[in-house]
Amino acid sequence: MSKQPLNNRLRPIAENLGLPYSGVKDIVADFVTVCQSLLLSGYRVEIPCVVSIVPDIEKEYNVTFAYICYKIADLEKRPRESVCTVINEYIDSILKSLVDDKAPVDIRGLVTLKPYGIYGTDEYIIHSSISTTFKDKISTADTPISSVRVHTARQLRSKIKRLKEE
Repeated sequence: MSKQPLNNRLRPIAENLGLPYSGVKDIVADFVTVCQSLLLSGYRVEIPCVVSIVPDIEKEYNVTFAYICYKIADLEKRPRESVCTVINEYIDSILKSLVDDKAPVDIRGLVTLKPYGIYGTDEYIIHSSISTTFKDKISTADTPISSVRVHTARQLRSKIKRLKEE
């Protein structure tokens, strides 16, 4: 199965929430921008139930999902609840693609997630990696970090494991 274009992922979110497509697109773009900025500053970023992205030089405290939503709401001049709802719907669509459709997912500018089947079985695993765009940004930016690593979230791994057992 091939990757789903971002438009196809965001249009249903906009329709379900009764928001303009451009607003949803801006919120998701700001989500990626805020996450990149925090990572370049040395903060660990967690995309709930999907991945955890850890810089090589980590600050003493973690950034919460609520803080990320607050930053986006501040940038977009929108209510925090709306921003959190859009981002949660976006994350749910990512999980649906990975778990139900077994399709690769790009969080453009951050990470790539690809489900791989285990040869000779009907089981699969999720491989996560940093996007090339973000790797290039790290190498060219004036930042205290020199690399980041990405970990697939335990919740996603356990969801895949439960599917194997069914």
